[in-house]
Amino acid sequence: MEGDGDRQVFESLIRKINSPEAAVYPLVCGGVSRLMKEFPALLKRFEYIHEGGPVDGAIVIRDSDGKPIDEVLARMGDKLRNRIYRFPRGVELCCVNREMDTWLLADEAAINVVSQARGGKRVSRVNGTLEDIVRPKERLQKVLSDAKLNYSPALLAEIASHIDLQQLEERVHSFDGFRQSVLRLWVR
Repeated sequence: MEGDGDRQVFESLIRKINSPEAAVYPLVCGGVSRLMKEFPALLKRFEYIHEGGPVDGAIVIRDSDGKPIDEVLARMGDKLRNRIYRFPRGVELCCVNREMDTWLLADEAAINVVSQARGGKRVSRVNGTLEDIVRPKERLQKVLSDAKLNYSPALLAEIASHIDLQQLEERVHSFDGFRQSVLRLWVR
């Protein structure tokens, strides 16, 4: 995944989809270009990160940044051709349409739970097709500012921990690819 905010949100969502006790070992690559350049080699180093033993599976997550998801996934897949990894459950590739921040805009109730717990204000639902928002991070920052909350990785993870997965899936179509990847890799 790309950055620390992404790391905390995806880790929270993986635990929510799988179980709170899931062993998750996130690696942050620091941006799309670095992720695309380094993830095949990082996967090789990642194979035995679980206390020196094998990891069941890996999921590589990146934002589409407005590019067609199928194209991005094809480019990612091309980078893995002819490479062999020892993950018993394999490697999953996941692409978020636009940015991860889009996902957090899907459930204003999750934002409001966190806001009220921190003494902030309630926010209204962001209407429309969320994946059409060109700058979702800016939009989320505005929503959080209206709630009197400061955008931070910890805050994003807290919102993600309260998000309704069904509502997220209904409002943000790219979430289904992530959910299916998690289910293929971890849920028994």
